[in-house]
Amino acid sequence: MSQTTSHEDGTPALAAADRLDSWKEIAGYLGRGVTTVQRWEQDERLPIHRLPHAKKGSVFAYRQELDQWIRHRSREGVAKAVTSGEPGTASDLATQAPVHEAQAAKRHWTRLRLGTVASAIVLLLALAAWSAGLNRDAVATPRERLETRPQAPTPLRPVPVANTGDDERAPSLSPDGRQLAYAWLRTSQPGIYVKTLPDGVPKLFWPMGSPRERVYITKWSQDGGRIAFNREEGEDTYGLFAGPVDGPAARLTSMAGVGICWTPDGRALTFADRTSTSEPFSLYSIDLTTRERSRVTTPPAGSFGDTACAWRDDGARLAFTRFSTRFDADVFVVEPETGGPPLKLASGRGGIDDLAWTPDGDELIFTNQPGLRLVRADSTEAPVDVPGIRGQIGHPTFSKPTPLNAASLAFQTEGSNWNAWVWRADQPLQHEPWNGSGVAGEEFPALTSDGQRLAYVRGGQVWTANVDGSQTRQLTFHGAGSDRRIVTDPRWSPDGRRIAFSVPIGEQRDIYVIDADGSNSFRLTSEPSLEDHPAWSADGRWIYFRSDRGGLNHIWRAPASGGAPTKITSGEGWQALEALDGRSIYFVRGTSDSGLWRASVQSGEEQLVISGVRDSRWAVTSDGILFVDTQGRDSRTIRLLPTIGGRTRVVTTLPDDVGGGFTATADGRTVLWTRLTYRAPDVMIVSPWKR
Repeated sequence: MSQTTSHEDGTPALAAADRLDSWKEIAGYLGRGVTTVQRWEQDERLPIHRLPHAKKGSVFAYRQELDQWIRHRSREGVAKAVTSGEPGTASDLATQAPVHEAQAAKRHWTRLRLGTVASAIVLLLALAAWSAGLNRDAVATPRERLETRPQAPTPLRPVPVANTGDDERAPSLSPDGRQLAYAWLRTSQPGIYVKTLPDGVPKLFWPMGSPRERVYITKWSQDGGRIAFNREEGEDTYGLFAGPVDGPAARLTSMAGVGICWTPDGRALTFADRTSTSEPFSLYSIDLTTRERSRVTTPPAGSFGDTACAWRDDGARLAFTRFSTRFDADVFVVEPETGGPPLKLASGRGGIDDLAWTPDGDELIFTNQPGLRLVRADSTEAPVDVPGIRGQIGHPTFSKPTPLNAASLAFQTEGSNWNAWVWRADQPLQHEPWNGSGVAGEEFPALTSDGQRLAYVRGGQVWTANVDGSQTRQLTFHGAGSDRRIVTDPRWSPDGRRIAFSVPIGEQRDIYVIDADGSNSFRLTSEPSLEDHPAWSADGRWIYFRSDRGGLNHIWRAPASGGAPTKITSGEGWQALEALDGRSIYFVRGTSDSGLWRASVQSGEEQLVISGVRDSRWAVTSDGILFVDTQGRDSRTIRLLPTIGGRTRVVTTLPDDVGGGFTATADGRTVLWTRLTYRAPDVMIVSPWKR
């Protein structure tokens, strides 16, 4: 027979077998995250006990008391819904009201086709079904509801919002799920449109000048009355706009990044920006009335920075993506009012373009190719894939559940792919996919100096092949599986026998070296910092790389066989290649800083060589520096700066912009680059959303 005791404060205790002895056990019993349960204790008197002389985190609760609290809370929620005409609080609905009941009522009502019935009757019937669902749910204990929850999520079945064949991107659902804002790059009148779901005629919200104009993000305010968006205005410059749904929108400010999100009260917008190209992106907020800015986040120096953002409805938490490098992003949450450090929830190797809170506020959904992933906001569980959604996904957006509608999920999908293309000097007007089809997906191409072999990245791993496409082989297998590590930057040694590359290891990146046959792989660097962009010296004795050890990006080099590295650049450096004479290096400052510099290996003296060079779109050849001219709007023209001096000259003009990958043979007569194989994106919707 169970023993009944008393607490140290004198109140009677229940049976010890009925006791839950930690926040994690209590949260698991209630089927919610730890932070949600802690909020219920503070705001809604969840019955939590503490040991008087123990540390603050030592808590316990009794199942019986929790069950009584749930039943009482359910009755309060029903009463509130009946007397006010509105359902209970968001947390009431998330805990007690099964959305499928309201959805079933909606489907039943649709079948009857009672178009002449007053809308008030519809609302009353929906509320009755809602209340009945609440009462039925209150009968079961939280443990019973938890045990009957499906163990494996059912794959979702997205459907397109429209099949126009045009470019449809950057979706945002209105909070009630009745409308969708999105960028529709139609030929006749491109712009941002608002469409009543499911079959309404899209209404123009903001016109664009041409289909080439770019809107990257649209965001609906939490009150449903306004839409914000960012519009490309120049190189790495965007305008931030906002306005009522029926227009017009006004320009608020300029921004350098692309991430935007509304504050819950609708008084401000949070967005990604930076004050100079030498610093990482940070999140700022702008007051819509005063136009005053304030900094929200401060990423570490040397990182790429903070981009996408999403405020939880209660304003207590801000979620955002932080890129340690251009290819490695992490999901963080921070509580701005407490001033504490941000908490990392998940990693997204390869990048994360956007994220959103789920309707219950307990989880975050984020893009991580190929597909979407979910992570709990209390960081007690690892991220999981969203079943049924694969491929290149962007800009997830949720609506909220209402008495007549379950929550919905919308997102952007496209079939774009980065591929290696080739140009040869003996065929100057011909440009073609390196593998013949342009569908396999190759990034970071690197040619041997004689042009006979190619290394590249496919599926996050290094592959090799003959330049004619034969004898393809996967060379690396780092982190294959759940953590989706993205191996980057393969580079051949001068003799073509070894390859250096960069691998994410935990919170850092390190340089590895491997023989071309896949043997003798070893780790060259192991500092708790980010090392990437390896490059061999002309004699093969050294490997140069970018490192942020010490807080800023500099070019370092280490013996290719292993050993202590030394810093080469005094100013910031991002990617370097050694001159063929071995006495100097060429390098770029960063991903956004335009300009190619030269530094002496011995003295470190630095000087600007070419102004129109960016990131990795350049190569050192025996005739001079081959580079992609990025000073214009397009990045298609390849120029040569001769070694012997003189002005640059045009070598060729490519059919499309060059991506991040660019490589050339030592004689400069063969060039490979990455090109985006493009397919118009579509906006997809999942309704109802089911976890």
